[in-house]
Amino acid sequence: GGWGGGGKVNIVIWMCEERLLLSDLLLFFLFQLFFFICFFFFGNFVFLFIYTLAIPPHRSFVVLCEALSKKPKKKTLTPGAVQRIVVTTTKPTTTSKKGGEEKKNAKKHQNETEGKIHPQSAALRALNQRKKKREKEKKKKKRKRKKKKTKK
Repeated sequence: GGWGGGGKVNIVIWMCEERLLLSDLLLFFLFQLFFFICFFFFGNFVFLFIYTLAIPPHRSFVVLCEALSKKPKKKTLTPGAVQRIVVTTTKPTTTSKKGGEEKKNAKKHQNETEGKIHPQSAALRALNQRKKKREKEKKKKKRKRKKKKTKK
């Protein structure tokens, strides 16, 4: 059938990586069958779902099983829910708008306080830094104005 070929290859890879128990294999077959049925009814969306969960296989499999066992009341899995499941299988990444500078500042702050960071003080510090920057910019503007006046 359609799910046979790919399934066998997956299992071989799994056997090498995880040394799965027989019960896990049976679960995996049920899992494949479940997806085959879903694929039959829902098509591409579910296929995408399988594809995103393929890596890393074991952890995402467990996460999916947990998600299925919880069974939300009268709710089907929406693309958003799938994204959430997929997100749980990957490591959280911290993104900062400014990138490098902000990270450097955070590290500096960490070094100064030796791991004793209070989120409030960090936030206050950031606010103060912003205020200082604004004041500096204002001073610069004033200086520029003065220079222009003296030139005339």
